[in-house]
Amino acid sequence: MSQTVAQWADELQEVRQEMELGWDSYPIALGLAFISVESNGVPTARKFPASQFYGLLQMGRPAGMDVGFANKGRKTTEALHGDGLRAIQCWYQYMDRYRERWLYASDVGLELRAAVLWKGGAGTARRIRDQVRSGAMDFWQAVRWIETHPNKKVRISNLSAYLRRMQRAYPQWQEWVEKDYEEVGVTPGPELAATASLPPWIGQLAEALLGKAWETIEKRMTV
Repeated sequence: MSQTVAQWADELQEVRQEMELGWDSYPIALGLAFISVESNGVPTARKFPASQFYGLLQMGRPAGMDVGFANKGRKTTEALHGDGLRAIQCWYQYMDRYRERWLYASDVGLELRAAVLWKGGAGTARRIRDQVRSGAMDFWQAVRWIETHPNKKVRISNLSAYLRRMQRAYPQWQEWVEKDYEEVGVTPGPELAATASLPPWIGQLAEALLGKAWETIEKRMTV
């Protein structure tokens, strides 16, 4: 695996914790896959001199404005050039702002729904989600519909190719995280191993019950 990509795992984990984002919705492998596809881990990446896309995750003008950058045309996200940590923070911020447009029930993987948002933008993610939810199209039919849409403002060319790249990258980074990465602030143990394959709602329920238990203890200690 590319060490230039793998080196950002700690930052992905730390920012996720700071923003209190769920590990099930934002696994480290997802961020690494995007970094791999967009820049191969190079924070100064820029595809060509006049490009509007800057940095580790190649954030462009529309997404940049969504996370608070002033509109400066093609230089809107220039501040991300060379600042990998800030690029990760902005990526999480954008993905979470539009979480309802990619975190929905689907037969396709999390990485593909996330990739639709990042490649096509919020409007594209909403259109594809709505088609899938209505049953009018399956996910890949909706993708092809967007790629060939008669309205040029709606059409996203090469969306399928981008999704296929994500489809290849994500499992590779999942495997690397599982085998080779020790998450920051996480101490592996029997209890972690026992719950790793359980659905997220079980962990959430356990946290809620534990919180109630501590509230009861604290009340008794203050009596």
